Amino acid sequence: MSSATLPSRVVTTSDVTSDIQCANCASTAMTISPNPYFGTGLAVHRLIAECDSCGTVAFVPEAPPVPSLMEKLTAWVRGFFAGTAAA
Repeated sequence: MSSATLPSRVVTTSDVTSDIQCANCASTAMTISPNPYFGTGLAVHRLIAECDSCGTVAFVPEAPPVPSLMEKLTAWVRGFFAGTAAA
């Protein structure tokens, strides 16, 4: 993923953001920038996309985080003991 930082904007190119197009006017010219509300309240999207043609704002989809080895091990142990408690 390559990115160029501009004043108050981040233009990002990757497989995830290259497929974004405006739902309102079907333009593919979208400016990707950080979500100023990320981390506050219910804002869970890190990036937003703004259409350069009509100004419509959309959320940039993100790949789900890959669980760490410790999270995988914890889930396996909990599953193991949940299975033995039911038996």
